[in-house]
Amino acid sequence: MAQKPLFHIEIDGSAQAARKLRGSREDIVKQFERGLRLSGEIIMGEARDIYVPVDTGTLKSTGHVIGPTTNKRTSIVDLAFGGPAASYALEVHETNKAYNNGKVWKYLQTPAQKFPFEEAMQKFIDVGLI
Repeated sequence: MAQKPLFHIEIDGSAQAARKLRGSREDIVKQFERGLRLSGEIIMGEARDIYVPVDTGTLKSTGHVIGPTTNKRTSIVDLAFGGPAASYALEVHETNKAYNNGKVWKYLQTPAQKFPFEEAMQKFIDVGLI
């Protein structure tokens, strides 16, 4: 059974980024999904490598990206921490506390809010990743 995501973060700029894609509707959806997945992987990588507090490493090791899933009007990629760390992942994320080595609470929200989605989508297009 798939891990239920603990956090949902909406990315602004997705409509503008989708307008830059070319092809049939199906092609555009697939390109957008690839860009969304790449964006999720980058955000998750930053969360794991830069932001998530580490004691034993269990929480850090559980970060993963799910999707994309697409319906008629929406494509979603979920970012989740949990698994063996599920009992404390949300508590660590939401507890404002000083952590060692520059790690922070809001370890997933912070990189997601800083991520320049529209610019990233343009770079993905420019280098042929989507």
